[in-house]
Amino acid sequence: MGYFGFVAMNYQSFGGDRGSWVYNRIIIVRCDNVIPENKQDKQLVEHLLEEKEYIVSLAIKGLKQVINNGYRYNIPKSCRLLNTDYQIENNSFLSFMQECVIDRPNPDKIEDSCTTKLFYDVYKEWCKDNNNGYKETKQQVKKILVKMGKGETKKTNGGNTYYKAITLSQEAKRDYERVYNPDNEDDVPDSDVNCIDSEEANVELGISDIVEDDFSISDELQEEINNLMINS
Repeated sequence: MGYFGFVAMNYQSFGGDRGSWVYNRIIIVRCDNVIPENKQDKQLVEHLLEEKEYIVSLAIKGLKQVINNGYRYNIPKSCRLLNTDYQIENNSFLSFMQECVIDRPNPDKIEDSCTTKLFYDVYKEWCKDNNNGYKETKQQVKKILVKMGKGETKKTNGGNTYYKAITLSQEAKRDYERVYNPDNEDDVPDSDVNCIDSEEANVELGISDIVEDDFSISDELQEEINNLMINS
């Protein structure tokens, strides 16, 4: 049996299972209409109860829309983007990827010193600065990269292992030089490297595979909602 509920809160991180099947059950609706204190209705609950029959009728209309849509919600693009942001914020490695990782222009030609070990070492150091030291394990990082299609590695003649598709940005290498290049050796940069496009990354992560249609609402229902907000 499936359960649905509504929770009013600020963004909040959580542990445990963080697969896409979890996030796909969350619809985030941002409420930006902050009412100034001098205009707040201190008897809002009482006023809402006075309109309870009308509010229930709105809920029934919404339920009919869901039933007619095969019990599937049409989720607006803005909510899908909030869901993606929430997943990234709730996963230190995804945040690290967004901030510090770039695509290699030529996956078959490794020109820098960013081994898989140095890549993870910099990630660990980044977590100390940005996530209270909490980090994903090497196994978890590998799973995420494989899911993104960026987990393939390559060994050079020297025996070092590199990620073929990705490397650290020059900025990240400079910021964490104490870890990446403690001996201050010259590191040949990859040229013409483009940052990972956020929308492409979201698709690769499989975290934007929610219903694509924008939520449609009838003019009549919108008018009723507007009236409710005015009367309350």
